[in-house]
Amino acid sequence: MRTYKQLTQYHRYHIRIYWKSGYSLSTIATLLCVDKSTISREIRRNTDGLYLFSPFNSLNNALNSIVSLCLGTRFTKGVAF
Repeated sequence: MRTYKQLTQYHRYHIRIYWKSGYSLSTIATLLCVDKSTISREIRRNTDGLYLFSPFNSLNNALNSIVSLCLGTRFTKGVAF
């Protein structure tokens, strides 16, 4: 049985650095010792409208998930309370 681990901020910052430097998904995955599909999903989920990967987007998404699990609510992007 596989065990899944969340990427750390360390990993996310390095993904950004390597991706902006032109490294391939496979190379980034090898450098960070994770599967290349993990890198692909992380970039796809946390890319802004200009196709720039941002570790801040991923941190914000992770925090929203934690809060929504604790409170039993879901947050909608762009909705202010």
